[in-house]
Amino acid sequence: MSYQDPNNWAASGYPAQYPSAASGPYPQYSTYPAPTVYQDPSGTPYQMMPVYQVAQPPADGMSIAGMVLGIISVAGGWITIVMPFIGLGLSIAGQHKVSQQGRTSGQAIAGIVCNGVAVLALISIAIMALMARGLFEWFFR
Repeated sequence: MSYQDPNNWAASGYPAQYPSAASGPYPQYSTYPAPTVYQDPSGTPYQMMPVYQVAQPPADGMSIAGMVLGIISVAGGWITIVMPFIGLGLSIAGQHKVSQQGRTSGQAIAGIVCNGVAVLALISIAIMALMARGLFEWFFR
């Protein structure tokens, strides 16, 4: 495949402009703007494209660890008793660290929510176990 100069529309087989009003029921349009073509030192033509770079905020390990422990805790890790509390502490510390930098961390918030749900489940299970034990002892006196 050979390279064709984009500024030379006639050589490429394209019309120089859209059909005019005289050639049919079409409205008249202007010609295409020619793209800017440059050549590198070897003579190969290329077209300049804008480059956009977005700076990524640094990853926060405490937020990520808290979120992972929160997901595990909600999925049944609350049985280990201490995992939701450790995850909740890591998530709160990660959110505090990130908020001092003027940012927010969705991972820390997800960890706080997941670990909070697991802590509430753990507390409610403990209350139900204590109530059941008291009811059991009362029933079998």
